[in-house]
Amino acid sequence: FITIPNKSSLSNVSMTVDDNYDMTNENGVMTTHLKFLYNDNTVGTTTLNISAAGTDTGSLLPYINNDVSSSYKPKTCIRINIWILVGIGAVILFIIYIIEERARRKRQRRHYNRRRRRL
Repeated sequence: FITIPNKSSLSNVSMTVDDNYDMTNENGVMTTHLKFLYNDNTVGTTTLNISAAGTDTGSLLPYINNDVSSSYKPKTCIRINIWILVGIGAVILFIIYIIEERARRKRQRRHYNRRRRRL
């Protein structure tokens, strides 16, 4: 049983493993103690027993053979400040602006020289 206030709901109750007890596994029966919390206050406790023929099975994950060398290296990570990226973007935009401005002046100069030749 759990005891909660009259106007509260069971959705406000959370369940956690009780830290005061250890989880045991004896004769194929796994036992743990649970406590029910309402606003961080214990409102009920219970003991959970799980019994199955194979509760203590080995891992089904693939394993590494002994003849395979396992030299793992930590992943490297580059940390870049956002302001560095903004600065690089501003420099690139400034270079593009200078190139476009030079091209525009060159076109104006050609146009001016053509008009001068016609006269």
